[in-house]
Amino acid sequence: MVMVDQASARPVPGDSSPGTGCRVLVVDDSRLYREGLVELLSAGLGRGAVGSAASLSALEQLLAELPPDRPEVVVVNLAAARSNEILRTVEQLRAAAKVVAVGVDENDEGQVIGCAEAGVSGYLTREDSLADLISVIRNVSEGGTRVSQRISAMLLRRVRELAPERTTPARLEVLTDREIQILRLIGVGMSNRAIAEELTIELHTVKNHVHSMLAKLGVSGRGEAAALLRDGDASTPFRETARISHAAAVRVSRRSGPGLDAGPQLDRGIHARPGGGGAS
Repeated sequence: MVMVDQASARPVPGDSSPGTGCRVLVVDDSRLYREGLVELLSAGLGRGAVGSAASLSALEQLLAELPPDRPEVVVVNLAAARSNEILRTVEQLRAAAKVVAVGVDENDEGQVIGCAEAGVSGYLTREDSLADLISVIRNVSEGGTRVSQRISAMLLRRVRELAPERTTPARLEVLTDREIQILRLIGVGMSNRAIAEELTIELHTVKNHVHSMLAKLGVSGRGEAAALLRDGDASTPFRETARISHAAAVRVSRRSGPGLDAGPQLDRGIHARPGGGGAS
């Protein structure tokens, strides 16, 4: 089936419908870039696993046709028209999808913060390579986040600016300061191991805090506890702060990707469910 480019209202040769198995979706209004990237990624993921959309309206139409758990990763070129609206649309219609922003300007703090607030998990600058993109897609599909040192610094500054506005819901006042700190990190998707590394404490100490916290709150799981924080923290949009915190907390990963010849590795990464090791 031929996908219709909604921006030009004419068929776009080479942009075939990805079908229900679509795992990666490329969004860009440059046909040459879009078709080339789909072709390259398909070499590692297989035909039908990579789809594309040329415009915001085409993206909305495609998301309406796909199952609610597809795509898993959306690659958005920030140079595309209405890219900010595209990011917001993905956030609204596919909150579970991981978003990779391509063409990020590390010197543009407004753009970086805007991406973080829209839930972007992976950032690629104009200097990054195709191997970097493949590496980032694998990373975010497994629940990770990829930011450079400069972007991480911007996000941390934003977190510090928002911190004084945060309040603690009344129900959570039974928790210690450390337990609330750990709960906030759980709320942004960090595993016990990642929390231990971030706070420079032992893993068993984190587990003890989590066990105590769950008992005090009378809940059975980490997700239920984090929901209490999200529901009660109304002074500042929790989702915004949480996503920025998550992006800033993850260690900088600048390792080169495996290259296109590592298709099976990329395939396994996309198949992995986000946050698969979240409780370890």
